[in-house]
Amino acid sequence: MPWKKQCWLFIVLGLLLLILSSCTLDLEIPEYSLEFDGQILYDPTAANVVIHYTFTAEDPSHPCTYSLLRVDDSGEVSIVVPETTEILVAGQEQTFERDLCGYENGVYRFRVVVQVERNPGEYVDLSFLDKSFEFYLDDKAPQAPDITLKTDTYVGDQVTLFDHPEWTSPEGSPVEVYFTLDGNDPADPSCRQVFSGQGACIPSSESPVIIRAVAIDMAGHYDSLSYTEETISFMAAQSVSPGSADRNEGFPEPGYHTLKITGYGFNSSTTVELFDVDGTKAIVSIIPEISSNQIIVTINLTSGTGGSTSGVDPGMGTLVIRNEDAPSLPTDYLDFLIE
Repeated sequence: MPWKKQCWLFIVLGLLLLILSSCTLDLEIPEYSLEFDGQILYDPTAANVVIHYTFTAEDPSHPCTYSLLRVDDSGEVSIVVPETTEILVAGQEQTFERDLCGYENGVYRFRVVVQVERNPGEYVDLSFLDKSFEFYLDDKAPQAPDITLKTDTYVGDQVTLFDHPEWTSPEGSPVEVYFTLDGNDPADPSCRQVFSGQGACIPSSESPVIIRAVAIDMAGHYDSLSYTEETISFMAAQSVSPGSADRNEGFPEPGYHTLKITGYGFNSSTTVELFDVDGTKAIVSIIPEISSNQIIVTINLTSGTGGSTSGVDPGMGTLVIRNEDAPSLPTDYLDFLIE
């Protein structure tokens, strides 16, 4: 092909591309939607269930079916209102209203399925317009939650979690657990915290900590049986030093030493033991003097039990302070230089 014809061909093709690129095709895609509006929680003793739904479509109307189902804990459904056919008018709000007084608490599902006529008198469901609206019936206060940290005496900072049986076996509307760490009412919005799954840290302190928790469902239901509480106490051995010299009087032999242990959370059930480096336990020679924040104990370092030798060896030893009365036998430790 002569080069002049080729040039004209390219020019014509370029003009065609320019014309096509300047054209816009206005292709409208029909819009279909099905929207719901309603409460997600109802007290069946107080009000009827009312659900509004609106259908949007290019066609003026479409047939549909609606039904109401109850969903049990395993996901199985039972029919409350069987499938009912009606005509949906595009853009017009429809209303479903039902008195569910006497119905069981739990999860309910209002289902609407828009249909299209495939053959005269034969209708098929439109899967993309098969939608549901779920709500709860609930008129009962939930039972109390569980606090994982139980009433006891502990050593060191602690973390507590909370649990509720309805989190694994739902009954009625969802439950939230609120708590306080100062004994205040956990139902009081001004001072409560909501449990979000992360543990609540409780630092060790001289004063007991009262954990209170309450379960409140989405309807705001709770009563006296929705509360629980635990009291947490702490023990801590913080330091050891030589005690009063007069505690050593009456011991003619050397090797008796009086120690003063300071801390908090001690009581009459607190015991003190001293072990040397090879596990020999020194003998406590006098009943300790114990107050809530101090223990004075006299120990015979000349002899002991257990370990590899009968005597208490010099070197770094370990004081073991234990609360024998608390359920978890809280135990704290202090290093002590045996000389």
